[in-house]
Amino acid sequence: MERYNRNCDEIAAREVESLQGGRRAAVKTFRWISRAVKPIPKVRGLWHRVAIRSLYGMAGPDWSPVIEYGEESWRLRR
Repeated sequence: MERYNRNCDEIAAREVESLQGGRRAAVKTFRWISRAVKPIPKVRGLWHRVAIRSLYGMAGPDWSPVIEYGEESWRLRR
């Protein structure tokens, strides 16, 4: 399990390095905070509920567009 986690971290680090400008800094900060709160159970739980779970609802470039009805018309949400 330790080797698997280390491999995942290495892959994530390479992906972060491929980002440009502010995105790279934001992701590095996010990962730093995640590592910092990991040994603190209550803070780690709060961080997970507030920050990590919110990521699951954010649309990524691989998400399909969504057709939705709003304000008396249909629209395409990407």
